[in-house]
Amino acid sequence: NELLVTIMEIGLSCSRESPNERMEMKDVAAGLRRIRQRT
Repeated sequence: NELLVTIMEIGLSCSRESPNERMEMKDVAAGLRRIRQRT
């Protein structure tokens, strides 16, 4: 499922070891909003 893959990608990005490599929270929120709109 494409939505599940997107959620996993966001989760992996948020859990990277280096804070500089992690997604910013505003981008995480925007990504999750886009997923919610698709369902």
